[in-house]
Amino acid sequence: KFDPLRLVEELLVMVIGVVALVMLWVYRERVIWVMTGDDRIHGTFADLVWFGFCTCGGLCQHEWTRALTCCCPSGLRGANLVTAFARYLGVATYPVELSHIVVGDLPFKRRGDFFVTIEPGQSPPMT
Repeated sequence: KFDPLRLVEELLVMVIGVVALVMLWVYRERVIWVMTGDDRIHGTFADLVWFGFCTCGGLCQHEWTRALTCCCPSGLRGANLVTAFARYLGVATYPVELSHIVVGDLPFKRRGDFFVTIEPGQSPPMT
């Protein structure tokens, strides 16, 4: 049975959806800023593999694999096997700490405060 009111309603919902998608696309920089607090989305294919497959979309950290490593060599004993394998493949990150950074021969006559900015790959700049 043909219902013109239902057809108009479905068309209206479709037009509103298309307009909303166009607005999101036109103002994507502002939308990204509101959602993330940064002007760009930081991510690589390795991040997608890590988040999508290794952590099941953030739902599982595979901590249960630590119980399986009691008979492993000392380097893997007590380690999360999924994280260790992902680090071996290069899709999981290694934490790095920088300390005692010395910068010399700066053309400055007095004593001053200087800041170093580090941009590690796709990550946001750290000052």
